[in-house]
Amino acid sequence: MKTLKITICIVLCVFLMACDHGLRTVGVKVFTPPDQLVYVIGIDRELSLEGGELLILTRDNHNRPERWQWWAMTPMERSGMKVLHDINFRVEGIYTVEFILTPEFTTSFNVQVISIETLKYRVGLI
Repeated sequence: MKTLKITICIVLCVFLMACDHGLRTVGVKVFTPPDQLVYVIGIDRELSLEGGELLILTRDNHNRPERWQWWAMTPMERSGMKVLHDINFRVEGIYTVEFILTPEFTTSFNVQVISIETLKYRVGLI
């Protein structure tokens, strides 16, 4: 009888630990924005996430965050995350890039699209 109770306890503990695995994530945020946040009309044509890091906040025994580098993620890690943006690389403006891990865990950062004239003005050529 004692062996049966211990076996049931072990099975229950394993089951509860497996269930908790999916509940470990408690948040996501941009830890380091990508290297490129300003895009120039006529030069840049696509979003670059190089240099960026996401911080996936997890609840575990140590409550320590996991840093994920977007470009280093495996396809399996990326499969659950969506990157949404409506950047028009031909129109000046500020655009939001949103990472969606789950509907309740999202984070975002802004990028700017500028004209070549604005770039020249910013660097002092005009």
